[in-house]
Amino acid sequence: MNIEEVAELRKGDRFIFNQPPTGTFGPVDISVIDVGVSGAKMQHGQALRIGTVARLAFRIGEIVVSTQGKVIWSHFLQTSNGLVYRSGIRIQPDPVYAAAVNAFYKSGAVKREMDSLDRKKQRLIDRENARKSAVRSIPTAGGIN
Repeated sequence: MNIEEVAELRKGDRFIFNQPPTGTFGPVDISVIDVGVSGAKMQHGQALRIGTVARLAFRIGEIVVSTQGKVIWSHFLQTSNGLVYRSGIRIQPDPVYAAAVNAFYKSGAVKREMDSLDRKKQRLIDRENARKSAVRSIPTAGGIN
């Protein structure tokens, strides 16, 4: 992949919560980081397998979300609160869920995410620079590198 041509895989805008709500994804307690009409990103303490299908449920004020989602990616990472999982789920078209996302935006509970492609591009550049600057030792027949 050409670093200059980072692909946008999302089907719509993404909205970041000002105060991430807590909820559940199936039996797992989660915190919702951001939402879009076709997906959501969440943080959780228990592992979730890619392909897991479960009900995403959370609430902000009077706005209740309850919809089906499928885990499409999941990463284990270090945060200031310790080790956690961060996962992305795909939401099948659901007009009630889409209306909830719209209501979050109108109420000011979320703000439009604007720079994820720039961050993704920078991560790729950093990774490529680290790869190029890594010293590689090549074994020889005499055992001298």
